[in-house]
Amino acid sequence: FGALNLEDIQGDAARLNTSAENQENYLDNFIQIPDPKPGQTITFPVRILPPRKGAKLFQYTRLHLINDRKYQCPRPLVNGKWDYKTPCPICDYYNALYRQKDKLEKMGRKAEAEKLEQEAKSIKPIERYYYNAVARKMVNSKGETLVNAGPKILSVGKVLHKIIVGHIVGGEGMTKLGDVTHVKNGWDFEIIKQMRGTGKDAYPNYDRSAFSRDSTVAGTPDEIARWVEGLHDLTLNRKPTEFDILEKQLAIHRG
Repeated sequence: FGALNLEDIQGDAARLNTSAENQENYLDNFIQIPDPKPGQTITFPVRILPPRKGAKLFQYTRLHLINDRKYQCPRPLVNGKWDYKTPCPICDYYNALYRQKDKLEKMGRKAEAEKLEQEAKSIKPIERYYYNAVARKMVNSKGETLVNAGPKILSVGKVLHKIIVGHIVGGEGMTKLGDVTHVKNGWDFEIIKQMRGTGKDAYPNYDRSAFSRDSTVAGTPDEIARWVEGLHDLTLNRKPTEFDILEKQLAIHRG
């Protein structure tokens, strides 16, 4: 046998510890909304900030959860619709599962159809939207309670995004507020989160989320100046996952 090179091993240990620390620091850029206990509800107020100069208010993507990891769907949003001309093997398989499910249902093979539907739901593309925002009160990864913490990235799904946009432009059953991000007379957004279901079937519900009744000043002049300087690049340097990587992950998923 050869001898251990302790210097090399020490270097790798340092690399691994640094990688874990970087991951933790990266997650600290995001607003972490805690999960309430089953049957309970929490209200988590945030203030959505105006966009950076020359940038959009929000950015968006679609993610596939497959083999316990998230992969960015390569299909872009074009004229309000996800471009199905752009190839994505996971999306193609997802759609094929539903087509096969429909055929099985017509044949009366309900149990087989339900199994395919569950598989399809597990890999479905999930829309995510990213905003710059301030958490009025939150607990960070170190257990510290922060007030007016930000700017941080608020990552929301389609339900919350629809509520936010609906109140900016006016939507069905939503009061048109206009520029909710205005630092002098904008509105706080109260994210109301309730866990429904139990065990593996538990899921968060955000339907009751809404903007505050009255407009308010976003913060003090010093806070606002600090937030302007710290606005995040919401593109997050994201690049669509390469086709062959998605194809390989799909093959692993299918065994």
